[in-house]
Amino acid sequence: MPSKETPPECFICTESEPRPHRSVCLCTDRHVHTECFVKMLKAQNGDCKCRVCGALYGDVGWRTRRVVQWTSPFGIVVMMTCCAIALAGCAINTAMVVQHMHPKHNAMVWIAIMLMIAGCIGSAACVVETIRRFGWGAVWASRVAEEKVIVVRAARLPERTTPTELGELAT
Repeated sequence: MPSKETPPECFICTESEPRPHRSVCLCTDRHVHTECFVKMLKAQNGDCKCRVCGALYGDVGWRTRRVVQWTSPFGIVVMMTCCAIALAGCAINTAMVVQHMHPKHNAMVWIAIMLMIAGCIGSAACVVETIRRFGWGAVWASRVAEEKVIVVRAARLPERTTPTELGELAT
């Protein structure tokens, strides 16, 4: 009678489906799912060593990722510039339409135009003040932040890599 080989089970979740791959450390009897491996690395705060044999995992590396900082001085300048342009366009468009409106609505329309122009000037003043306070070099430098992320190669596709989001990790 042929013996049916039992499929390996993941040493983290103890499930056999989907079929886990062999752990890429010096342990010969450990198998793991990629998702479970990523969760384990997160729990270990990015420590890339096997807790059993002490070897570094062979399919783990580091990459620097750039993240746009919308709440930085650069983000403020970009958003306020967009607001100023939009408000200026609305004010110009409204001023062009005023001549075709009934005269009894003119006062309200001109008040709206003045409010749009005031918002445009306020946005432009915010941009100028931000650049004056931080300097253009610091505003430009604040546009992105770099953080280290762990990269885990997919088990079945060694030529591909998938970035694993583990947040900022100490160097």
